[in-house]
Amino acid sequence: MVGGMEFKPNKHLEEWLYMRENQAEHFRFNKQTTKTAVIWGLIVPFLAYRFIVSEFHAQDVKAGRPRREFLGAKGDYK
Repeated sequence: MVGGMEFKPNKHLEEWLYMRENQAEHFRFNKQTTKTAVIWGLIVPFLAYRFIVSEFHAQDVKAGRPRREFLGAKGDYK
């Protein structure tokens, strides 16, 4: 042992590490994982993009520039 110290493994940590290393074999798409994937893969990025575009538009108005058209941001959205 290192420095004469005894090693005592943590059962819960070992289980978590095993599941993390082998998640490809244990992962299943179900209602909960599909909902999580849709929220974090589609809705959150869309809302972040819309917020960023609205900030660009606000800065354009503040600077007296004409509004720019961004991907999916045509029209008068506020």
